[in-house]
Amino acid sequence: MEPSILIALCWLLFAATHIGLASRRVRPALVARLGPSSFSYLFSFVAIVTFGLLLHVLSLHQHAGAAGLDLGRFTPVGAIGMVTITTGVVLTIVAFQSPPASMLALFIPGGVKEPYGLERVTRHPFFVGTALLGIGHVLLASRMVGVVAFGGLAIYSIAGAMHQDGKLRRELGEHFAAYLDRTSLVRSPRSSRDGSGWSPGSCRLPASLWGCCSRSRCGRCIHRSSPTAALGRSA
Repeated sequence: MEPSILIALCWLLFAATHIGLASRRVRPALVARLGPSSFSYLFSFVAIVTFGLLLHVLSLHQHAGAAGLDLGRFTPVGAIGMVTITTGVVLTIVAFQSPPASMLALFIPGGVKEPYGLERVTRHPFFVGTALLGIGHVLLASRMVGVVAFGGLAIYSIAGAMHQDGKLRRELGEHFAAYLDRTSLVRSPRSSRDGSGWSPGSCRLPASLWGCCSRSRCGRCIHRSSPTAALGRSA
């Protein structure tokens, strides 16, 4: 079987179990039967096993199968890919250094507050970051296994963000719906009187990340040191 098809099947298995176990029909029944803690252990175990299978299959076939896009051979596209990957890495780091309300909505007393900083650009910096990471590697991958693997990462990241929004809207009601109305998955820079827009000065990154970005030389440092870089360059 074509390796890229195996990777696609692994992604479908991971997505089906990860989203399926958290669905409105399955999750309540399992929580009632197993208890919240046991369900969390089960959910984490299944996620680790299925995603681990994906990584295992990818490691076995990363240099096999049909040729990919390999658009990195064109200098402008290669530069775009590098910048895209670098931006994705920065966003995923920021998501943990300064978590947005969408990640902590269930634990914030009194509900989510007004969007601040990076939330004015995206309420899902981690998901958007991993999506950009996937898109950048899709552009650079020289084998279809890389295209499918990182394309799946990009698609699943966007689907995961939308799934989380819908779940929190149902659980938290109108208060979180108001937060969704004031934010976006990705919002373009614009000026607005109600403060819903953003400008570069209103979205401050931690100083440590600015230093990392300045040393990355448009993404080359981060891309070369990334464990996923070899997959994007696989031949």
